[in-house]
Amino acid sequence: MKKKLIMQKSNLIFKLILPFLFVFVENSLFASETIYIKDLQGIWLSEKYIMQLESNKNPLETYKNQKPNMIVIKRDGSGYPIIITNMDKIVLQIAIAIEGTDKQDTLRIAMSDSNSPINSNDVKFLNLRGIKEPNKALKKLQFKESFITKKWINYVNIGKSLGPFINSLVLSGKYEDENKKKWTFKDDGTGTSPVKGNFYYELNLSGKNGDCNFIEIEDLLAADGKRRLGFIWKNNKLVLFNAKIKNSKVICEDKPYRTLLPR
Repeated sequence: MKKKLIMQKSNLIFKLILPFLFVFVENSLFASETIYIKDLQGIWLSEKYIMQLESNKNPLETYKNQKPNMIVIKRDGSGYPIIITNMDKIVLQIAIAIEGTDKQDTLRIAMSDSNSPINSNDVKFLNLRGIKEPNKALKKLQFKESFITKKWINYVNIGKSLGPFINSLVLSGKYEDENKKKWTFKDDGTGTSPVKGNFYYELNLSGKNGDCNFIEIEDLLAADGKRRLGFIWKNNKLVLFNAKIKNSKVICEDKPYRTLLPR
């Protein structure tokens, strides 16, 4: 929801002159070619976070060890908003220009948080370095931002949507419960169960929202329109728990609700 509000805010941003949003890079790790801001579009997610989440399928444990640091660069109208977040904090900036630095292997994106003229001292920078082969898309980069982590981190471009990518690492698949009933969780955030039939779900990534891993399922009969199900992978089985909100946090019951076997 926060991300949607931020993107809606970006519609008010002044129109940027696209020809200025590039730099010609020669004799650097980016190879001798022009780098445009459009080359950097997509969702950039921390490589260490991806590796750990893929290994343990446990968002809460992963959050404690590796925050889901993410940088989103997406064209909106004739401008390029940049979102920097770790799922707890979120910063919105607007790309002004991409330029070289005094270091041969490093570029930087000049950014502003305002559509008004600003002092040069107020310009913020997103530093980046990596390899771009001629005529090939950028898939892995190092970024260093000055808002949240303030250090160099390896990022992977996972495409245009976060949900499907995360779902594919943690939950997506076909399952069967103790009663031989079929369950499915798909990459696109849809699923089926013998209890609810078809449903939409969203996987929580922030460790501040509850004491367990959980998904939110659309439920028009619930007071807030959502039902929560906790989960944990145990002995190659997906164990589900009923969950409720207490003191603004999601609390999972101790007793399993269903145990699902991958099929």
